[in-house]
Amino acid sequence: MANTEIKMTKIEAFGIALEAIGDTNAEAAAVITKEIERLERVAGKAKEKRANKKAEADEIVEALAGYITEEPITVDEIVEKYNANLAEDAEPITRNKAVAKIKVLVDTDRAYRTTVKGEDKKKRVAYTTVEPEVANEQ
Repeated sequence: MANTEIKMTKIEAFGIALEAIGDTNAEAAAVITKEIERLERVAGKAKEKRANKKAEADEIVEALAGYITEEPITVDEIVEKYNANLAEDAEPITRNKAVAKIKVLVDTDRAYRTTVKGEDKKKRVAYTTVEPEVANEQ
């Protein structure tokens, strides 16, 4: 059973305290108001930082989507191509990060998972834009 209790934020708590104090203590009201403003600034900066990270992640997903075509391609090949085409000031992507970003494409049906045999005859996971055919079971 999930905990459905809603927790109060510091801003809400300080707002209630400010209402309770009212005009009785101007000095305390000023301190509480200043703290509320500080918390709102911090929350605004955190929200902006999250938005920037999401935009950066979306850019990476779109860039990786550009390497996935009808021809199956492995994660290692995608990472190699992505890192080869980076701007000088950009950070290279790791294999694990690429897998996580490609999963977004798979979950939204913009890419499909398949397997291919490598040069060493081992099966490898690959990605393609063509939906793999499902074998008919009889």
